[in-house]
Amino acid sequence: MKQQCPDCASGGVFGVGNGKCSKCYGGGRVGTVADDIGGGKPACPRCHGTGRCQTCGGSGSVAGSVRPKRPRATAELNPFDDKIAVRICCPKCGDLDWFEWKFLGRLTDPVCGHTWYVGSGLYTLQQIRASFQAGSRTVKYMTSGISGEGAWIAKGLGWFMGMLFGLAFRLEVAIFMIPIQAIVGLCQPKKTSDEIAIRSIFIGIFAAAAGLGVYELKENAKPQPVFPPQASAGPTPSLPPTHVSKKSRKKSSGRPSFDCTKARTPVELLICRDGGLADLESNMASAYRQALSRVPQDRRRELAQAHLAWFKNYSRTCNRAASDQDRATCIANFLTARTADLNRQ
Repeated sequence: MKQQCPDCASGGVFGVGNGKCSKCYGGGRVGTVADDIGGGKPACPRCHGTGRCQTCGGSGSVAGSVRPKRPRATAELNPFDDKIAVRICCPKCGDLDWFEWKFLGRLTDPVCGHTWYVGSGLYTLQQIRASFQAGSRTVKYMTSGISGEGAWIAKGLGWFMGMLFGLAFRLEVAIFMIPIQAIVGLCQPKKTSDEIAIRSIFIGIFAAAAGLGVYELKENAKPQPVFPPQASAGPTPSLPPTHVSKKSRKKSSGRPSFDCTKARTPVELLICRDGGLADLESNMASAYRQALSRVPQDRRRELAQAHLAWFKNYSRTCNRAASDQDRATCIANFLTARTADLNRQ
């Protein structure tokens, strides 16, 4: 029993198709006006330039009890020339065939007409493969034309830079596209539970990574606490070491002049934990403000610059201390010496 071929360019009134390829409509070639200007349209990949429907061989009808013939199903290599294609089974009819890869991994079966998106795992593998191909192309471009003595050095450098730039750039595109493809795949109808689970896992992983990245950016963008500007860079003060006993620290309820909720450096964190050091820091800040109010207007800028230089040296030196005990001693020495110096001005 014969029936109308479903893959012909159009059907007829007598229950048969017109026998023409539905991609090129019997012309045997496909392409754009740009292809004509560039030297001619390429042969139709579906009918291989014959113009005939490959399902019915140009007859317009097929046997009702036999599935339409798939001309590419037995091909060992990609039959779509330089286009990307994958060899998998159609989820609707179950036939194994080569399918041309479209944007976001969309595939269309020309026989049964089913359209679907490949799984997130296969799409990720293809994106990784495309990233290495981009790196290889960049390497080929950067090493072409290199010859002569010492060429191996230039080629090695070109290979490294080409792979670095090509692979890194294409991987960034892949990282952006993979979650989008998973979301689009979730929106297609008739999904299996396994497919929903896998795509949801991919989306969750990328969402968690994006959230972590945004959190880190916000943390790094937070303004660092600024101590009152501080003076003359130089070595650690040569005063006798000032040791702040633990008992005196615990009894003190002093608070530093800065906001402890924004403390980040080891020096800031230690001062916020240690009441004695907090008192010393607060006294130094108060002495600085009083010194600013005492000096003439034309000397205030000079005092502020000297104080800033002192603070940079103090912060750099004490933050490098080997232990909290050494850091506490360093902080106490610096703050005590600076407070005394400010009180004399």
